[in-house]
Amino acid sequence: MTGFSRQATRDMFGTGGYWDVRAIFGTDSYLGAEVAYVGTARDATAVGLTGSPALVSNGAEVAVRGNLPIQLRRNLRVEPFVFGGAGWSYYQLANAEINRSSIKGHANALTIPFGAGGSLTYDHFLVDARFTYRAVFDDKLVPMSTGGRDHADLQNWSAGLTLGYQL
Repeated sequence: MTGFSRQATRDMFGTGGYWDVRAIFGTDSYLGAEVAYVGTARDATAVGLTGSPALVSNGAEVAVRGNLPIQLRRNLRVEPFVFGGAGWSYYQLANAEINRSSIKGHANALTIPFGAGGSLTYDHFLVDARFTYRAVFDDKLVPMSTGGRDHADLQNWSAGLTLGYQL
């Protein structure tokens, strides 16, 4: 699940779902890396929007990862980790029949993802639980003033559980 951290933005966009496709390198060592495609979807509510509007985002992230691999048995490992990196998100308003709101149809934004989690690996199968906070910059999706200088803050969080396979 994912949501925005600021109340003004939460009032326009609900808590939603997220998905990712992630490649993780160096899980057997103390220092690793991640590359990911990340997407989100959440309901949109604003005066001037009709239909079934949703805010959808798609983007890419790269991160450095600090691991603490703990081998419990030959084929069982627990691994707490922390990570931080950089990314990009493309936000798009979808399914709006009419948009007379202040929400733009689309916008790009720079993201700084960081967080922590833990994984459990049995043989080659992996369960990964993580919390991610994304600081978002240059987010001009929703102007909040008539001059257009202030914009709704798109800082967001996500929490989830991922299943995977380790080569």
